[in-house]
Amino acid sequence: MNVNNFKFFLFSFFTLILNITSAQTIKGTVKDLEGKSLNAKILIKKPDSTNNISEFVLVNKGVFFYPLKKKYTFENIFLEVSAIGYSTYEEQVEFSKLKNTLVFNFVLLKEKIEKLDEIIIKSKKLPFSIKKDTVIYQVSSYLDGTERKVVDLLKKLPGIKVDENSNIIKYKGKQIETVTIDGDNLFDQNYSIGTKNINIDLVKEIEAIENYTENELLKGIENSDKVSLNLKLKESKTDFSLNTELGIGHFSDAKETLIDASVNLLAINKKHKSFSVSTYNNIGKNKSSFNYSNNQISLEQLRESNYLTDKTINSFGLPNVTENNLSNINNEFFSNLNSIYTLSDKIKAKVNLYYITDRITSNQFSESNFNIGNNSFSTFDNNFIRKKPLQYRGDLELKYNITKSSLLKYEIRFSDEFIDTESTIFSNQNKDFSSFLQSNSTFIKQNIEYTKKISDKKAFQFNLLNTQNNLNQNLSINPSIFNSPNFNQDVQNIDSKNQNTTFKALFLGRKENGNKYSFASGFRLNKELFVSDLFSKNSIDSISIENSKNNLEYSKNEIYSYGSYNMKINKFTISPNYSFRYLMQNTTIANSDIFLFEPSLNIVYKIDRTSIISFDLGLNKNTSSIQNLYERHIL
Repeated sequence: MNVNNFKFFLFSFFTLILNITSAQTIKGTVKDLEGKSLNAKILIKKPDSTNNISEFVLVNKGVFFYPLKKKYTFENIFLEVSAIGYSTYEEQVEFSKLKNTLVFNFVLLKEKIEKLDEIIIKSKKLPFSIKKDTVIYQVSSYLDGTERKVVDLLKKLPGIKVDENSNIIKYKGKQIETVTIDGDNLFDQNYSIGTKNINIDLVKEIEAIENYTENELLKGIENSDKVSLNLKLKESKTDFSLNTELGIGHFSDAKETLIDASVNLLAINKKHKSFSVSTYNNIGKNKSSFNYSNNQISLEQLRESNYLTDKTINSFGLPNVTENNLSNINNEFFSNLNSIYTLSDKIKAKVNLYYITDRITSNQFSESNFNIGNNSFSTFDNNFIRKKPLQYRGDLELKYNITKSSLLKYEIRFSDEFIDTESTIFSNQNKDFSSFLQSNSTFIKQNIEYTKKISDKKAFQFNLLNTQNNLNQNLSINPSIFNSPNFNQDVQNIDSKNQNTTFKALFLGRKENGNKYSFASGFRLNKELFVSDLFSKNSIDSISIENSKNNLEYSKNEIYSYGSYNMKINKFTISPNYSFRYLMQNTTIANSDIFLFEPSLNIVYKIDRTSIISFDLGLNKNTSSIQNLYERHIL
């Protein structure tokens, strides 16, 4: 080290020592009159400073020790002491006293509380609110004056989508189970009756409910992924409401006056809840819960597909050319009654009655023009379709609350449906062609269910179901496609039947950590019959077509057991499942017995309230449909 560096080091060292030994320090305590140590803040202020505050000290548990970072010479400073709930104290310190360490013992007085005038803060009400698994939409927040019925508003609500062709409503991409009115399931799967016909001005709120369970005894126990909507009615309009609508129009070339009319009645009291509707229109609208314009399967048909006989010959579907399907002309009359009666403290009855008749007509014209070299020609088909459906249906449900923890339910349904479909095609390339299809379907369903709640976390249930569906179809085609010189018509007759009996014993439970499990066992008995015949005829005679007769009996009986476990780990829901089945299949030509093991795994990751990622893995084996077992021709 040279001499200059050594001198610089000594100068810096002695300067630092001098600054430390001459540092100005304040220390002391901050307490209240009762001697309680306080957490406080001390502001050091210079009277001539623009910013005023020079330094500050944080007092922890009433004690502070603070070397001042700045030199205060020839000027006074102010110490301002403040603590929450206490009056601020301020003291002046002369500059001449800052040469040494100063000790302060500050005592603060409690702040005087004065009553302030009331302040009202108003904010715009949110259009929806969230309560656990329920999103509550405030109807008034979404109205713009164009809505008349409930379905008009549902199309505008975020997260809800309405399919006008199938009448299916989805919430967050999942099909809803039903639409209830003030918590009562008045419509079951035919909820479109309510959404299409209930006036929106009767409704105060629309609730979207996840993890929906209709059976009160299974709430919190059943691992339900169902979704439902609940209409909360305005209190002033829930006793009695009658609404009528009438629209009349006329086109200059129309053969009849255009009418769109409806009348509906909503009546609610402590012992009775009822909604009835009657509609008539001939402007192409479908105001019923049934879809006869095309062959799209409804939600109810999808859920009962195992009990219904497949229509071997489908009736013609009418194309949906315009958005509201006004390309078809109809003549629809629909009437429906839905009622829930409280017969006693323990017994409730629900009645659903349906009647619909319609005449749907459509004219489809297609033309193609061709230019080949110097030659040009055109082809056209002019197709006239007329469809006449008629259906009677009645549902009855009885609920008997034996005790507070046990419930007995009985359901019966009867429906009789007739559909006549006529089609005529005029063409410049072939002979004129016509067909006429008659279908008659009778369906009976009975179900008895007993539920026993063992505790808040356990329950068991027994269920016995029996269904029968008879379907007759008759198709006639003119001219005969077999080119027989003596016969001008072909006729296809089909008689089919589907019978089901199912018994299930179910045990459900929930653990302390919220995980849920279920185990079931039972049996299914299914028998299908199919008879068909094809022949050509004229006005006098008929002849059977070779290799055209079917007489098939197909039974599928099984004994089964399945189980599932549902666990939640943070944002993950993991559900392993298993199924054991012993399946016995019998036909008129072969028999087969097989033991099946079908495991599956479902994993769901919840990103947020509106987004999930799901993963499904499983093995499933299905039996063949009876339509795959026909031995002879079907026209």
